[in-house]
Parts: sequence; structure tokens; C-alpha cells
Amino acid sequence: MRSISVLSTLHRALISLSALHLGLGPRATVLRNNHVTEADLREHLGEWQRLQVLHQAHQARYEKLPGYSLGVADQ
Repeated sequence: MRSISVLSTLHRALISLSALHLGLGPRATVLRNNHVTEADLREHLGEWQRLQVLHQAHQARYEKLPGYSLGVADQ
């Protein structure tokens, strides 16, 4: 019996692209486990890339800069 996911194809594709990016398994296994196809990945690759850029910008925004103090003691 095939399970029905509560996640949309977009979300399953984003999860799959992230897993592949992190090297979390063989491609065929990741796609099968997340019930997506290569076509789904191609369709949603642009959105995944956009989220990666946003994540990197967010991380850079909060990186501690050398010689810059926020007035909080380093732990």
C-alpha cells in the first residue's frame, strides 16, 4: 500500500535537494524515499537555490566580525 504524503511536491523536492546537497544517500534512494522524480527536482531547483541564497545571507548577517564587539562578553 502506497503512503500519501501530507507534504507538497515542492516541499518533498526541497527536502530531496537538501539531502542530495548534504550527501545523505544515493540519489535514487533519496528520490524514492521522498516520492519525487528528476522532473520534480528540475522544476523546483530554482526555489531551492533561492532559499540557499537567503540562508547564506542570513548566516552572514549574524557572523561575528573580527574586531567588532556587540558589548556582550565572549563565552
